[in-house]
Amino acid sequence: MAHVLVGDRFGNAGLNVGHEDLAGSGLTLGSEVELEVAGERFLATYAQTFADVDPGEVLVYEDAYRSLAVAINRGDAVATLRLAPDTELKLRPR
Repeated sequence: MAHVLVGDRFGNAGLNVGHEDLAGSGLTLGSEVELEVAGERFLATYAQTFADVDPGEVLVYEDAYRSLAVAINRGDAVATLRLAPDTELKLRPR
């Protein structure tokens, strides 16, 4: 379970979960991740960089603060996934 801490001006959402919190979760770099937000499900890739996914695809990545973030390559994850501070997300390996 994660919560959105902040949305940035690019439409990326910083989460309250760090890479180290994923130990034992089954989430590994390059794997698919199911995001559940307010009962809606979205597929994402747990990626190292935006270049690891095609434009328009959702990704989960480690940001500059070493926390996980949700983004859409060349898109706005905050608006598309309706993410606001304190929004709850469930992340599951797929």
